Amino acid sequence: MKVRGLKYKLLMMTMPVVILVFLACIGFIVVTLRSQAIEDNEKLAFSYVENLANEVKARLNEDIGLSRAIASSVVPYKDSTGVARENFIKGMLSGIIQTEERYHSAWLSVELQHFEPTWDKAYGRKRYTFYHTGSPAIDSANLEGDLKGSNYLQLKQTRKEEVNDPYYYTQYSDAGDERNDVFGTSICAPVLINGQFGGVGGVDISLEYFQYVSDFKPFENSETFLLSNNGTFVAHPNKTLIGKNMDEMISPDIVEEFALDLRVKKGQSYLVDVELNNGESHLLALAPIELGNSDYPWAIGIAVPKSVILSEVNKSLLQSLLIALLGMGIVGFVLWKIAGSITDPLKRVNALIKDIAHGDINLNKKVSKPSEDEVGEISVSANILIDNLNNKVEFAKGIGEGNLDLVHEVAGEQDILGQSLITMRDSLKEAREEEERRSWVNRGLAKFTEILRLNEEELEAFYIKVISEMVKYLGVNQAGLFIINDDEENDIYLELVAAYAYERRKFLEKRIELNQGLVGQCYREKDKLVLTELPDNYIRITSGLGVAPPTHVFLVPIKLEEEVLGVMEFASFEIVEDYKIEFVEKVAENLASTISTLKTNQRTRVLLEQSQQQSEELRSQEEEMRQNMEEMEATQEEMRRTQRLVEKNQMLMEVLLNQAGDSVIVFDQQFNIVLLNEVLKKRYHGTQFQMAVGDNILERLGDHRTLWEKHYKKVLAGESLQFTIKSQLNEAENYRFYFMSPIRDSSGDVLYASVITRDANVDQYGHVLSKEEFEAL
Repeated sequence: MKVRGLKYKLLMMTMPVVILVFLACIGFIVVTLRSQAIEDNEKLAFSYVENLANEVKARLNEDIGLSRAIASSVVPYKDSTGVARENFIKGMLSGIIQTEERYHSAWLSVELQHFEPTWDKAYGRKRYTFYHTGSPAIDSANLEGDLKGSNYLQLKQTRKEEVNDPYYYTQYSDAGDERNDVFGTSICAPVLINGQFGGVGGVDISLEYFQYVSDFKPFENSETFLLSNNGTFVAHPNKTLIGKNMDEMISPDIVEEFALDLRVKKGQSYLVDVELNNGESHLLALAPIELGNSDYPWAIGIAVPKSVILSEVNKSLLQSLLIALLGMGIVGFVLWKIAGSITDPLKRVNALIKDIAHGDINLNKKVSKPSEDEVGEISVSANILIDNLNNKVEFAKGIGEGNLDLVHEVAGEQDILGQSLITMRDSLKEAREEEERRSWVNRGLAKFTEILRLNEEELEAFYIKVISEMVKYLGVNQAGLFIINDDEENDIYLELVAAYAYERRKFLEKRIELNQGLVGQCYREKDKLVLTELPDNYIRITSGLGVAPPTHVFLVPIKLEEEVLGVMEFASFEIVEDYKIEFVEKVAENLASTISTLKTNQRTRVLLEQSQQQSEELRSQEEEMRQNMEEMEATQEEMRRTQRLVEKNQMLMEVLLNQAGDSVIVFDQQFNIVLLNEVLKKRYHGTQFQMAVGDNILERLGDHRTLWEKHYKKVLAGESLQFTIKSQLNEAENYRFYFMSPIRDSSGDVLYASVITRDANVDQYGHVLSKEEFEAL
């Protein structure tokens, strides 16, 4: 009884000390973990708004890029005639509005002093505005001086791009309509001419497009919002706040205390604890959105209730307290049984948890061989905690190094940090894939633009090269190129001119009627066809493993404006992504222009060869007539018939050359003109370049002889040239596309050179040669 009483007294003496020490350790761990958890959640909230800010920045910068393109596209027309400039501006703005529904209007203002030679004032502008709904408006403004305090004058002074502060406007173009039912903004870019201000171009967009920002809720009951530079809400879960200032959500005193509105204007990020107007404490995180070279950034913000951030921490605190109570019971029992057996294990566990609380996550510090008691369970839990935190650290490091294919398993449904890391990885992965697609399309367009530009091969070889390169670049298994054959006016059909499969060319003779099969359907509908469920026995793909039907087939028309020149058909064992099909449609537009030019040249060459052959036959018949006077009457009759045929062919050739709308001239090795059409005669009539059959083309060029002579010699030597240059005739300027090719006889010798020119289309403006580039060609 004495031993038992002494043991009891010793227990009663040591128990309070042990309990106090235990509670102190638990309290320290809980407080440290609570502080660290709050800090981690604050950093996580800020990382979310930074990622969302980058996404909104990318979308707004696309619109800024379009405004920049509108502003820069009018500069080449500075010295053009008013009609040509107006037609270009109207066509450009109308095309933008028709192709993008989210643009309320596209507009351009040009300073008269740069575009009207007779205007000598430093103010005054002409405005062109095209609306998505309603008629366009074209008028003049500021003819008596620029309006002080106007956005236009500000842009004129800063010469920088700008996204205006939001405002309400009507969706209708009628200025008298007062239904301001659209909340939007204007995206502006200056027109710069040799560094001087020449006007402003841009678009008006509805900001409802960015309301998706408010749907982003990484935390429960959090509010994500978008702010303009002047602190106006552009997007907010509470739509009644849209169009209002920050003090509608946050007390004006707090806004002033933390200078929140000033930070938005300056593009500064911040992370503060504030009390909103609803009386609840929130964590407020804000990240700036830089817009082009504008001095007026926007911002993305998120407000997270502190109660949400603390909920998980408090839950852990409650669990820790329960564990503490349980631990005290265990300690009492263990002290009663074996008072001295738990001191060292508790110290090790306590030291480990302290290290974790200070962020020291080291796998080498895990408790080895934990005992099979309550202290051992705490050690196992600590080891599991270290493993989970280490996995998250390694996962975050991998994402930071660009490895977005890492797999991470969350610890449970309540593992918010793990789930947030996975969400961040998925967002970054999606952004990288989108960038890879865009890069793939740009590389492909550059590749096929070069192939189409260097089309010096025969038509058959050119077609085969185009379709084979297309198959390789798309990664499909088989393809066919069908071109309209209209050699016979009453017998027009689609002809398979090139086919390719598994890197084996298949030269097939195949005729497709205009109303036959899917190829004919694509031709008639003038639109792409995409099929994953194919008719029986429609097509087979041959490979080294045998013959099998494809999984995916799509057909794309080759269109020049609204005229279909052919169809491309592709088959694959795998589904082809939509962006690759859209890429094929873009290539088909450029291919149509090239095919049209090649076919025109081929027809011209054939007609010239026929004319030469018929002329040779006529000379032979004349010689025979002189040698055989006895058969004069029969020979003369034959000559008259041949002459009529020649005249008919010449008439057809002249009709073809003149109806094409292109300027055509043909000269021989001595530079003597043997053929020119009426289009060219009319173009040069009354100028120093007026020409006629029999003239020497070099002598008619005057001062331009040296510039053109070396290019003509290249063509007479067998080289084909095509380019776009700026042309000036009778004080009028335009862009002309030139196609120069040799004309050979049956033995391959070059007899003549042909030069075909036409007004360049919009797609060819990007390839206009400067004078230096033309001389170095």
